[in-house]
Order: sequence, then structure tokens, then C-alpha cells
Amino acid sequence: MEKKDLLKFLETPKTVEEIEKEFGKQKEIYEFLNKLYESCKIRCDDRTGVSYYEKTDHDFILSTVRIIAQSAAYICSNPECRKLTITGSEASIGKVINIGEAAHIIGNAKVSARYEEKTIVNKSSVENGIWLCRNCHKLVDSNKGEGYPTEKLKQWKIEHNKYLSKNLGKPVNLSTDNLKTAQSFKSWSKNPDIESPRIFIRDPERDLIMQKIKEIININNQITQIIRLSGLSGLGKTRLIYETLKSSNLSEKI
Repeated sequence: MEKKDLLKFLETPKTVEEIEKEFGKQKEIYEFLNKLYESCKIRCDDRTGVSYYEKTDHDFILSTVRIIAQSAAYICSNPECRKLTITGSEASIGKVINIGEAAHIIGNAKVSARYEEKTIVNKSSVENGIWLCRNCHKLVDSNKGEGYPTEKLKQWKIEHNKYLSKNLGKPVNLSTDNLKTAQSFKSWSKNPDIESPRIFIRDPERDLIMQKIKEIININNQITQIIRLSGLSGLGKTRLIYETLKSSNLSEKI
């Protein structure tokens, strides 16, 4: 298959391994996958511990997606989440990593969640869009949107706008917020999804990253450190961290 066939291939969820098997491990395929992801044409669901990429079912044009995202300050509109969904890429200057998606409040097709046949709302408009992180988008659209009716999402959007207006111009300390919900390695590693049953395959590149992480933690023994490992979902970042720390004396420091 060629690069242009990737979007059609993702009409059903596929793992990175399935994509590589069909298209090969080509740099241009990874770049195109990232471009589709950044433009919200595909989503990634990794709540099960395995990352699946699939085509999004929205019909918003890109300019509409941007307005929906910017109006929400690229923060998930679910009041119980409010996750920041965008950041600059540390690997590539000028590129961004986006984990947010424009979701329909009223479904755009009969098979969609919250579909209404007769409505005066343009289903492809900014008015009918709400910005959510990919996990919350999947959550509100599962089981035909059961538990997440139209009025609830409308209220989320209204509350989110009020939240942003109230905090406009005020400093946001994301590091402090994240540390409040941080877990120790001992607690985090008990999650059954962390240690995949697959064999962890080491290579020189992974060994170099693992060694660098250990050095940073050891050198700055008395200083609180936040280490960020970025990359596409499904490449094994979580497992690499687990393998780095599980057999060393560093696990007690995390």
C-alpha cells in the first residue's frame, strides 16, 4: 500500500505494528501518520495499554477545528478532566504534539452518538463542536453516547468558557498541578497495563535513553526532577520507563 491509502486503512482501529506490517517501517509513513494525527483526521486510543489509531468520524473542516480548539484554549472541556492537549515538540522545532479532538455535540450521522435527525444547528459548525482530549472524546461517544446527552456536553462547553474567562491573564502552574496527582513508582507499576506480556526488546537506541534517564536522576539526587519522554503513542515509552526503573535502586526515588 502507498501513503495515500493510510487514512482508508485506519477506518477500523489499527496498532502501530499492524500499520508497519502493511506499509513498512518507512520514515515518510511515520511523518504522514503524525500529520494526520495533528490535523485531527485520526485519533489514538491507548486506554487499554495498547495504542490503536483510527480515522475520526467528524466532518469539521480544519479551520473549524482550530477555532473550536482555540476557543477552549486547547484544554479538554470535560470539567472533571481539563487536560492540556497541546505542546511544542521537543524532537522537531516548529512542530506540535496534539492529543485533543473536536467532538460533535449533536451527532453528524445516524450511527453517531447523540444523533438528531431534525435540528436547526449546522452539525459541521463551531457551535456544534466541543474540544476534548482523545480519551474523553472516546468516552462521550461510546455506546451511542449513553450517559453523555447533548445537553450535558452543551453545559460542559458553557462552563468551560466561564472557567477560561475567569482565569484569563492569570498564571497557570502546570507542574504544581501535575505533582498533586503524581504517583510513586511502586504504586504506578502495580497497574496491570504497565508491564505488557510482550517481551521487551532492547537495542542500542533504547539503552542510550535508559542510561540517560538514570544519569539525570542520579546526578540531581537532591532536586525534584520532571523528565518528559515524548513520541507517538504505541512506540513503547511507558514500557521503556518501567524497564529503566524496575531493576535499579532508582525505583525508590520515584
